[in-house]
Amino acid sequence: MVKRYLSSPTDRAWARFETEYVAALQERHQKDPRPFEDLARMAKQEDVSIGCTCPTKTNPRVDRCHTVLALRFMKQMYPRLRVVIPKQ
Repeated sequence: MVKRYLSSPTDRAWARFETEYVAALQERHQKDPRPFEDLARMAKQEDVSIGCTCPTKTNPRVDRCHTVLALRFMKQMYPRLRVVIPKQ
């Protein structure tokens, strides 16, 4: 999924990646919500940072990062959780 997007990082390719990545998060959450719940519980007690190596020269936009999608997913699933999403 990542390799396909990075091979041609267009708006259309990002839309496809976003759809597929969020669907994968939803599927994982549905199969076993415990890791997500553990992360949310930990984040309510202390600051938690998740990150990656995005952006890169190939993908310089912070808003086109799988971590941003994961943060948005956590905010959607746990609305009372304080989630800070990086801005472009």
